[in-house]
Amino acid sequence: MNLQYLRDLNDIVLCCKLFLKLSKTVSLDCYFRKCRQANILPLSVRFDLNDLVLFHRVVYNDIPLKLPDYLKFFDGTSRLRSTHLDRLCLVSDTIPKASAPNLLKKSFFYRTHSLWNSLPHEIRSIQCKTLFRTRVEKLLWELIMSNPDESIT
Repeated sequence: MNLQYLRDLNDIVLCCKLFLKLSKTVSLDCYFRKCRQANILPLSVRFDLNDLVLFHRVVYNDIPLKLPDYLKFFDGTSRLRSTHLDRLCLVSDTIPKASAPNLLKKSFFYRTHSLWNSLPHEIRSIQCKTLFRTRVEKLLWELIMSNPDESIT
């Protein structure tokens, strides 16, 4: 077993124990400030960060994995007069059926392209992986600290 994996697992266990201990005595806002001081993202947000970093590597061809055929970059044409989409936004040809709306929720590409599109254009246009990760992490912390009640889902 990988030693780094054990350290990461140990950090997660310690963080969970700390959260349980703090949740009885400390507000959620205080908990997030303590996490911010330790630079530990909440677990669900950390998953989003890792998904976005992998998606970034796919978009910029850093790994031999291609976008699926149903995802295409926005080409500038829209039936609407104005749109928030830009050239780095991805649009999906696949629309979940009303009978099974959660069907694509677990699909990496379908789930992550929405997160990707929600990032500001300045962040999506960064080609360096480490700089991208740093900026996304900073943005996620800003979102968490601005509204801690909605941060963990």
